Amino acid sequence: MEKITEIEKQDKSEKNIEKTEYYLEKVYEEDLRHMVKRCISCGRCSGVCQLSKVQKYTPSRIIEMILEGFEDKVIESGVLWDCLTCNTC
Repeated sequence: MEKITEIEKQDKSEKNIEKTEYYLEKVYEEDLRHMVKRCISCGRCSGVCQLSKVQKYTPSRIIEMILEGFEDKVIESGVLWDCLTCNTC
């Protein structure tokens, strides 16, 4: 029977910690994604945004596009820079 050295135990422990952190991060990302999707479904932010009537994308659509991986398209559209920061949403 092989004797496991302290270094091997530590390596195994560190790998287990890394795996746990990885899976916790994935669970957190999924929970956050679910909460954001639930949030944008009400549409209140888009309904009260003064710019949503003249903008290419509504606030909820912007968040939806970011979740779908279209960050570049949102940034290139310029809608983020037009926000009045009125905090109505």
